[in-house]
Amino acid sequence: MQLINLTVSKKNGVSVSQNIAVDVDDLSIPIRFNSDSKSYFSLLSKSPTFQQNSIFDDYEVDEDLATIKAISAKLLLLTVTTRNNFTVTTEQMIFNASHVIGDFLTVGGGTEFLYAEYGNPTPVKYLVTESITTIMAQQAVGGGGGGDDLEAVLTNGNNTGGIAIEGDDSDPDTQATMESGTAGKMEFQSVFDDGVDVLGALVGVNSGSAYINAADVTNAINTTVGVSAGAVAIGSTGGAFVGATYNANYSANFVDRSLVDKAYVDSKQESFAIAASDETTALTTGTNKVTFRIPYDFTLTKVKASLTTAPAGGMADFEIDIKRNGVTVFTTTPTIDVGETTTETATVPSVLEPTEVVWVNDDVITIDIVSVNGGIAAGLKVYLIGHQ
Repeated sequence: MQLINLTVSKKNGVSVSQNIAVDVDDLSIPIRFNSDSKSYFSLLSKSPTFQQNSIFDDYEVDEDLATIKAISAKLLLLTVTTRNNFTVTTEQMIFNASHVIGDFLTVGGGTEFLYAEYGNPTPVKYLVTESITTIMAQQAVGGGGGGDDLEAVLTNGNNTGGIAIEGDDSDPDTQATMESGTAGKMEFQSVFDDGVDVLGALVGVNSGSAYINAADVTNAINTTVGVSAGAVAIGSTGGAFVGATYNANYSANFVDRSLVDKAYVDSKQESFAIAASDETTALTTGTNKVTFRIPYDFTLTKVKASLTTAPAGGMADFEIDIKRNGVTVFTTTPTIDVGETTTETATVPSVLEPTEVVWVNDDVITIDIVSVNGGIAAGLKVYLIGHQ
């Protein structure tokens, strides 16, 4: 259904002042122009009180034929010279293209066609002066009512073999094109332009690649989904937008400003806090004070240790070691200075080797006590910090 808004001056010969919304498909009887400079037409009556011998309502409207035709691409403004093989006074009429039966035929210098009119049991034959090319051009141009100045255009496009479908509303301006014929390329593009923003969407196939692209030029936002040389790319730019690229092996290479990138994931730390003794018993040296298996793949980036009772006296610091499957993860093991309770204040910080130690699910992790400085220290806890 496509409704057009017309200003009625007479209905069934009676002067009125009203608007009527007419479904274009109900306009089967041609619209004509009378001596009062009014367009007129008949519609099947929708009133429950119409008389039996008057099933049509007749309307006169203020809009001229050219104005009415411009409202819809379904309407054709044609110059009639013959009706059912009888010559008539040459007159312009508006026809509904959907009521044309069969083909348009070139006859002499004009065009002939059959037209289905309500009230006529058989189609009416019309001969008009316009050529088939002119008629088809009319059907390709149209729009929507209500003063929106809408247009839709079907053309051959800008490229060889191309097709463009364009819709134009002057405020704002919108258009869409579909093109084909450039190195096998097929694309659909839409543009919105109100003088400030330009928004576009593009679907394309070109040289083995396929992509969908949308852009907001003013806000510098661009989103692309693409397939090229076996890769699948999903990308986005703009201040608060997420972007990522995935190759055929599904590995990730995230773009700048992404909310889902490696730096973001790495910043979400996890830790294991392990009690390596009770709170009061003096600690002694030895291996495998605690043994456990890592529950999932984990990357170790830091180790901290603390004591409830600080080491006192003597010259040696309290020292521990962490091993993965029997092999230390340090080049410099963690220590707690005399009189201190945490490795955070150690004179010599610990050093992992490498700086990020990759542990695999079910690796065996052990905690050794290397030095206790006279057996005074107690209450050992170890903190393994990193990320998945």
